[in-house]
Amino acid sequence: MKRLQQILGRKHQRNLHAIYVLHPTLGLRTAVLAMQMIVDGEVWKKVVYVDRLVELFRYVPREQLTIPDFVFQHDLEVNGGRGLIVDPRTKHIYQRASG
Repeated sequence: MKRLQQILGRKHQRNLHAIYVLHPTLGLRTAVLAMQMIVDGEVWKKVVYVDRLVELFRYVPREQLTIPDFVFQHDLEVNGGRGLIVDPRTKHIYQRASG
């Protein structure tokens, strides 16, 4: 995150609305919380944790993202599918038809 702050610079940090972290681990959440308490910075307050791709798509339209296949696969493994399927051609996530 410190490297991210260096890359962005102050001008871009002000324009940054959020940093989305997909599939955050407890360790990462703890580290970010510690950094929020130690380092005064607006960037840390803009971190948004999302556990599933469908949650990320609520914030950022799917069409604006390039997501590798392994991320879709990992999302399904981590979340147990939970009734979701991924169209391998379009990479869109759909609710599995019940039946």
